[in-house]
Amino acid sequence: MKQRDGAGQGKGLAAAPSPETHPGSGRSAVYMDRQGGWLKGELSYKLLIPPHVLVKDFWSVAVYDIDTWALIETDQHLAEINPNVAKLDMNTDGSIDLYFAPTMPDGKGANWIKTIPGKAWFIYFRWYGQQKPITTRPGDSLTSTS
Repeated sequence: MKQRDGAGQGKGLAAAPSPETHPGSGRSAVYMDRQGGWLKGELSYKLLIPPHVLVKDFWSVAVYDIDTWALIETDQHLAEINPNVAKLDMNTDGSIDLYFAPTMPDGKGANWIKTIPGKAWFIYFRWYGQQKPITTRPGDSLTSTS
């Protein structure tokens, strides 16, 4: 599995603003699920986004190919989920379940990004207009459902 400097350390990188972003924005990469397994295209995963994410602008989740470090390319033509662009299905408590799998989970198409069996991948979680420090790592709620 290829890694870049500082990448792949633990379940996600520390959620801290980077020098290239303005104050109140940040990003975090996730390479492993909560059980410590590398993200694999043949498996299915669910990521829980908590209710009322404390950002005033928006957040997004993108899937990248671990070999090319480019957005994943599938026949779905979707590599990013952004609630400002697409209407997502929400849970009754306001949280959102996002799915990453080679096949669409029943009735979850709006919250799903297709992965490629045999290909490793990673998630980049971005947020803009952060209102409070984000203290949890996105990888802490990523579980394999396979």
